[in-house]
Amino acid sequence: METTIKIETILTGIAAFLLLTFLVIMPIDISDFYADKETYVMVHGLNTNEKNWEWQYLDRWVYLGLLSIVGLIIITLRLIKKDNKTIKKINWTFLVFFFGLTIIGFYNWMKTGFDH
Repeated sequence: METTIKIETILTGIAAFLLLTFLVIMPIDISDFYADKETYVMVHGLNTNEKNWEWQYLDRWVYLGLLSIVGLIIITLRLIKKDNKTIKKINWTFLVFFFGLTIIGFYNWMKTGFDH
């Protein structure tokens, strides 16, 4: 039981760090996108002929932002209510989901040769 708590604490800490990092990087990247759209169009192969073409790039930040906010709420609840078994299960479910998505995303990025 003690080992499970330590693993959960470590994984929760790593997830919280990554989620907070995403929330800091997100506005910086969006600002850079609007400052230099031409470069982002070339690098990411965006189709500027489509209506609302910016969303081809920005939609990933919307999903990542929602994931970050939900994750940080779950982690905060877990820290506040340490003995609540329901929140513990929700936290574990989120951790599995988050790290699963992270591994899949890293694998897909690796398949592109670590290109955008």
